[in-house]
Amino acid sequence: MFPADDPVARFVITVAMFANDLFRSTAMFGRLEDSNIEDMGRRLMLVRYQASLFHEVVTFIRDARRVPAVDTFVLSLEAEAPGQLATMQDAAHELGPWLENHRNLTFHYAEMHPARIAAGRDDLMRALADAADERSMIEAVEGSAGFPFADQVVVHLLPKDLRTGSQVLVRGVAAATALSMAAVRKHISGQDESSFVITSRPT
Repeated sequence: MFPADDPVARFVITVAMFANDLFRSTAMFGRLEDSNIEDMGRRLMLVRYQASLFHEVVTFIRDARRVPAVDTFVLSLEAEAPGQLATMQDAAHELGPWLENHRNLTFHYAEMHPARIAAGRDDLMRALADAADERSMIEAVEGSAGFPFADQVVVHLLPKDLRTGSQVLVRGVAAATALSMAAVRKHISGQDESSFVITSRPT
């Protein structure tokens, strides 16, 4: 079903990986409590993670369409696909350069570069300055430690729209997920039914 030498198969597998990561991280949101300090930190972590996933899948789809077979496949998807692509692109554009930069901060943390520090363009320096008047704590839990004060600095690494619950990222992620599911459905529908088995599992 997914030949290694088939670029469309490789495209479908990659967007399915994104969908899996998105579904699993979204399920984690449902187990978090607003009144729990540690859960507030986990929610913040998941928002950053999903923003990074969104950047990755938007970039991947854009670049993958340079392969003619993949572009033809994307253009052949369900009627909603062009709208989903447009929503993804609009959300990525609205979030602007922050999206790529925050993807880097999420997976690589903030770089300490002497030239950026000298120019006053150090991301962590700015976030610490913004959070300077806030009070927080160090939380000891059964021999380990948590650092909510670091979470408060992370908040200031987010654009103001995301801090106040902007739906831009939500719209983009939902569109990317729908497009990924459409790609998987399209690919499977073209396969010999004897080559796979569809199963279900208890919820």
